[in-house]
Amino acid sequence: MTKIIIFLLVAAVLLAGCASEAEVQDAPSAMITIYRDGTSFTNSYTASKGYDVEADGGFAFLIIHVNIENFSHDDFDVSPYRFKAEVNNVEYTPTMYFGDKSLPYVNLKPDGSVDGYVCFEVPDAEEINYRVGYNTNSDYDIEFK
Repeated sequence: MTKIIIFLLVAAVLLAGCASEAEVQDAPSAMITIYRDGTSFTNSYTASKGYDVEADGGFAFLIIHVNIENFSHDDFDVSPYRFKAEVNNVEYTPTMYFGDKSLPYVNLKPDGSVDGYVCFEVPDAEEINYRVGYNTNSDYDIEFK
């Protein structure tokens, strides 16, 4: 009887240790920060080479400024084309951005960060409400800020 009680106590201590380790894993693998003050909604912008880029008729550019930080022990693939923007229940994929500081394609190492701009061509409107997401092929826990 004493052996059974000791076994149960040891099992309970081990399970409690596993549960407390699971609670520590609250930190995200990656953080994507959208800088609202660096984001613009415009019918045209100036490319880094000096020429003007115009949106198609009835559309405008949603240009978002993002920063991505990798908190994981694994590499994190960054591509502007993994982003998506939802406007009025329609999901849009990025378009080429020719302005300064386009978000680069990089393999972000642990504790690395990168920032830049991602561009979407969305319907023109007086006011726009949007949500941004990021598609990844891994089990990353991504938090948006």
